[in-house]
Amino acid sequence: AALRIGQLLCRWCAEQASRIEIMVGINSGGLDVLDLPTGEKLYYGNSLNGAMDLAAEAPQSMKLYMRRFTKSNLQVFQQLPFTMSSPDTYSLDPFVEALQISEAFGGMWPSSSPSRMPTKAERKLCKVPDSITPFELGNWLGRFGVDTSQFGKGEVKSLRQFHRDVVEEKNRSA
Repeated sequence: AALRIGQLLCRWCAEQASRIEIMVGINSGGLDVLDLPTGEKLYYGNSLNGAMDLAAEAPQSMKLYMRRFTKSNLQVFQQLPFTMSSPDTYSLDPFVEALQISEAFGGMWPSSSPSRMPTKAERKLCKVPDSITPFELGNWLGRFGVDTSQFGKGEVKSLRQFHRDVVEEKNRSA
């Protein structure tokens, strides 16, 4: 949720008549709350401190930053094209859309509205074909705005490894 809120906040800031520069840090860990006598709440903990440090150290505005540990705990957003900013820090462009993955439909589709279910035509269009070469898979992903030039960089699997995991394993288990 924090990743998506950070994306939306950066997008909103970028679209203002007078652009607002913002740095967003996302960190996992404990977050505690203290109820003050004034009725206000004070938030503190490792999660907040880490996020504030990431934002303060951010080399560029209008991006989301997180540590390797936080990125490794992502589920739905784990496949987004993160850029390694430093040996332990990743950044994400706020205008990148997540591919929603659904076991129920056995496919992937771009989502501009997370609450909207894809139409039957969209599900058919986005389903990975059973027989596709790594090269064809790269072209297919490109149709959905996936930057395949990032495959094989840093800790990201190569396109060939991704093909093996997605297509070849699917065909073996079928």
